[in-house]
Amino acid sequence: MNQEAEYLAKEQHEIHLICGRRKPTESTQTYYKSIHTIPLERTQQAFLSIPVRKAAKKYLKIIKEIQPDIIHAHDLMAANVDSFILSEVTKFIFDDHEIWEFLRRQAEATKNILKKIIVKGIQFLTKSINKKVARKADLIVVINER
Repeated sequence: MNQEAEYLAKEQHEIHLICGRRKPTESTQTYYKSIHTIPLERTQQAFLSIPVRKAAKKYLKIIKEIQPDIIHAHDLMAANVDSFILSEVTKFIFDDHEIWEFLRRQAEATKNILKKIIVKGIQFLTKSINKKVARKADLIVVINER
């Protein structure tokens, strides 16, 4: 993310960061015109519809202020929130690399049948949200170790 921000800043683009928890380090903050932190509650992180819409209102306030040409979501939680507030003029880029490997490893690692069922439920929910987000994306970036 910081490499992208550095490149875009060198090309004279304004970069605004909206993050859920972690802010960039001191050395990389110079790339961003503004940094906004919107901590997500557990229910929003669980992709529940009403809490996600609540988070989307907070995002929307910032988006209206910034008026971006492009929104680039780096994880499924942010992309899900963004998908509620996208306008027709704003381009939407989604990095689809955060959760798939984690879920696969988690399902393989657990021997507890109840945990396996829960992980399978999370995988199903994640896939359905991912499909919804992907349909709204103008560009999808897929990162893979292989």
